[in-house]
Amino acid sequence: MPVIGHDYRLVAATVLNADHLDSFRELLSAIKNHDWQKVMTFQTWEGNQPNAEVYGLRCPDSALSLVVISAPFALEEPYTLMHEETIDVAATFCTVLPDSDTWHRLGSPQR
Repeated sequence: MPVIGHDYRLVAATVLNADHLDSFRELLSAIKNHDWQKVMTFQTWEGNQPNAEVYGLRCPDSALSLVVISAPFALEEPYTLMHEETIDVAATFCTVLPDSDTWHRLGSPQR
């Protein structure tokens, strides 16, 4: 399925290295438990470290998914999808999103 026309927004992040594995595990646990308030508390990102970035992905039909991406420090290393799930309770998820960010379009359909 193409992602053109989908919207995304960064909702959480945590450093992804050996010193921060407990934080990463706690973030994954909050995601699996659909504890969106807790997920939103993970707002640590370091430019000189690999990070786990959590994105909301909204389909054109308004269905929502959540993805966790491994964002490496080194430019030559690939980004990796670590976790993906459909969010059944979209309204609950959307109510905890801060107003400080908005949804961003992944691209427009080709003409």
